[in-house]
Amino acid sequence: GIVHDVDDDGVWVDQRPAALALAESMVPFAYSEKTAAYTLTAAIAFQGRTIFSMDGNGGAKELALPAGVAGMKFGIFRASATAGDDITIQAATGETIEASDGACAAGKQIDNTVDAISGIVWFECLTDGVWTAVDKPADWTSWVKNDA
Repeated sequence: GIVHDVDDDGVWVDQRPAALALAESMVPFAYSEKTAAYTLTAAIAFQGRTIFSMDGNGGAKELALPAGVAGMKFGIFRASATAGDDITIQAATGETIEASDGACAAGKQIDNTVDAISGIVWFECLTDGVWTAVDKPADWTSWVKNDA
């Protein structure tokens, strides 16, 4: 909540829904730079404030997603323009993730193979097992499904 007052009786904290939403909106985003394959944890996904900077660092790298539960959210961008430093987001078994050309098949992935630094795309699990792009950058078309 938001601290409303401090007096001899204690600390007065506003816990109304509007105050809680405002307090949450003031928490800064957490940036997490990854140069190797990484598995997103459910705890971090539930916080919904982490932006992953994925750098292929000399080769393709993968961000593996946890089983999606409504309310989970994360941001990601490709931090390298080097050829071959491709980024893959791997959906959990039986789940899907949205790409610019549609959702991947269950348990498959989406890729960014464009040799350019990308804008941040935010994915949210609005329905259990379905990751949806809720905030798409201008270069959204660089994220495509890979059902291979």
